[in-house]
Amino acid sequence: MKIFGPLYARAINWAQHRHAPRLLTGLSFIEAIAFPVPPEVMLAPMSLARPNRAMWFATLSLIGSLLGALVGYALGHYAFAAVQPLIEWLGWSEKIDAQVLQLRQVVAESPWRAFWL
Repeated sequence: MKIFGPLYARAINWAQHRHAPRLLTGLSFIEAIAFPVPPEVMLAPMSLARPNRAMWFATLSLIGSLLGALVGYALGHYAFAAVQPLIEWLGWSEKIDAQVLQLRQVVAESPWRAFWL
Protein backbone atom coordinates (compact mmCIF):
# COMPACT_ATOMS: atom_id res chain seq x y z
CA MET A 1 0.00 0.00 0.00
CA LYS A 2 1.72 3.10 -1.25
CA ILE A 3 -0.37 5.34 1.00
CA PHE A 4 1.73 4.34 4.02
CA GLY A 5 5.08 4.48 2.21
CA PRO A 6 5.96 7.99 3.41
CA LEU A 7 4.99 7.08 6.98
CA TYR A 8 7.19 3.99 6.81
CA ALA A 9 10.15 6.04 5.55
CA ARG A 10 9.56 8.64 8.25
CA ALA A 11 9.49 5.95 10.95
CA ILE A 12 12.84 4.63 9.73
CA ASN A 13 14.29 8.15 9.96
CA TRP A 14 12.78 8.64 13.41
CA ALA A 15 14.74 5.61 14.65
CA GLN A 16 17.91 7.71 14.30
CA HIS A 17 16.50 10.81 15.98
CA ARG A 18 17.73 11.86 19.42
CA HIS A 19 14.12 11.64 20.68
CA ALA A 20 13.64 8.18 19.16
CA PRO A 21 12.40 6.56 22.42
CA ARG A 22 9.62 9.18 22.73
CA LEU A 23 8.75 8.84 19.06
CA LEU A 24 8.64 5.04 19.43
CA THR A 25 6.24 5.31 22.36
CA GLY A 26 4.05 7.72 20.38
CA LEU A 27 4.08 5.50 17.30
CA SER A 28 3.12 2.48 19.43
CA PHE A 29 0.27 4.49 20.95
CA ILE A 30 -1.08 5.56 17.55
CA GLU A 31 -0.61 2.08 16.07
CA ALA A 32 -2.82 0.59 18.78
CA ILE A 33 -5.68 2.90 17.76
CA ALA A 34 -5.23 3.04 13.98
CA PHE A 35 -2.74 0.82 12.17
CA PRO A 36 -0.62 3.12 9.98
CA VAL A 37 2.88 1.70 10.58
CA PRO A 38 3.91 -1.05 13.02
CA PRO A 39 6.26 0.14 15.78
CA GLU A 40 8.69 -2.66 14.92
CA VAL A 41 9.80 -0.49 11.99
CA MET A 42 11.43 1.79 14.58
CA LEU A 43 12.03 -0.77 17.31
CA ALA A 44 14.24 -3.08 15.25
CA PRO A 45 16.80 -0.49 14.06
CA MET A 46 16.87 1.17 17.48
CA SER A 47 17.50 -2.17 19.19
CA LEU A 48 20.17 -3.17 16.69
CA ALA A 49 21.92 0.17 17.07
CA ARG A 50 21.90 0.00 20.88
CA PRO A 51 21.51 -3.64 22.00
CA ASN A 52 22.02 -2.75 25.67
CA ARG A 53 18.86 -0.56 25.51
CA ALA A 54 16.73 -2.99 23.46
CA MET A 55 14.61 -4.14 26.41
CA TRP A 56 14.01 -0.52 27.44
CA PHE A 57 12.87 0.34 23.91
CA ALA A 58 10.59 -2.72 23.88
CA THR A 59 9.14 -1.67 27.24
CA LEU A 60 8.41 1.83 25.93
CA SER A 61 6.74 0.33 22.88
CA LEU A 62 4.65 -1.95 25.09
CA ILE A 63 3.55 0.94 27.33
CA GLY A 64 2.58 3.02 24.30
CA SER A 65 0.63 0.12 22.81
CA LEU A 66 -1.22 -0.58 26.06
CA LEU A 67 -2.19 3.06 26.52
CA GLY A 68 -3.30 3.23 22.89
CA ALA A 69 -5.37 0.09 23.34
CA LEU A 70 -7.14 1.63 26.33
CA VAL A 71 -7.90 4.79 24.36
CA GLY A 72 -9.04 2.72 21.37
CA TYR A 73 -11.35 0.68 23.59
CA ALA A 74 -12.83 3.84 25.13
CA LEU A 75 -13.32 5.38 21.69
CA GLY A 76 -15.13 2.26 20.49
CA HIS A 77 -17.26 2.06 23.59
CA TYR A 78 -18.38 5.67 23.56
CA ALA A 79 -18.55 5.96 19.78
CA PHE A 80 -20.96 3.02 19.68
CA ALA A 81 -23.21 4.74 22.19
CA ALA A 82 -23.10 7.90 20.07
CA VAL A 83 -23.93 6.16 16.78
CA GLN A 84 -26.41 3.64 18.17
CA PRO A 85 -29.43 5.77 17.13
CA LEU A 86 -28.07 5.84 13.57
CA ILE A 87 -27.56 2.06 13.62
CA GLU A 88 -31.15 1.57 14.74
CA TRP A 89 -32.44 4.02 12.13
CA LEU A 90 -30.58 2.12 9.40
CA GLY A 91 -32.06 -1.16 10.65
CA TRP A 92 -28.72 -2.76 11.44
CA SER A 93 -29.44 -3.50 15.12
CA GLU A 94 -30.83 -6.97 14.46
CA LYS A 95 -27.83 -7.95 12.33
CA ILE A 96 -25.36 -6.70 14.93
CA ASP A 97 -27.22 -8.45 17.76
CA ALA A 98 -27.24 -11.70 15.76
CA GLN A 99 -23.49 -11.46 15.12
CA VAL A 100 -22.77 -10.73 18.79
CA LEU A 101 -24.89 -13.74 19.80
CA GLN A 102 -23.06 -15.93 17.29
CA LEU A 103 -19.68 -14.76 18.58
CA ARG A 104 -20.72 -15.46 22.18
CA GLN A 105 -21.68 -19.01 21.14
CA VAL A 106 -18.30 -19.50 19.47
CA VAL A 107 -16.54 -18.25 22.61
CA ALA A 108 -18.59 -20.62 24.77
CA GLU A 109 -17.80 -23.58 22.50
CA SER A 110 -14.13 -22.88 21.82
CA PRO A 111 -12.27 -19.86 23.16
CA TRP A 112 -9.30 -20.66 20.89
CA ARG A 113 -11.49 -20.62 17.79
CA ALA A 114 -12.88 -17.24 18.86
CA PHE A 115 -9.34 -15.98 19.44
CA TRP A 116 -8.34 -16.83 15.86
CA LEU A 117 -11.42 -15.22 14.28
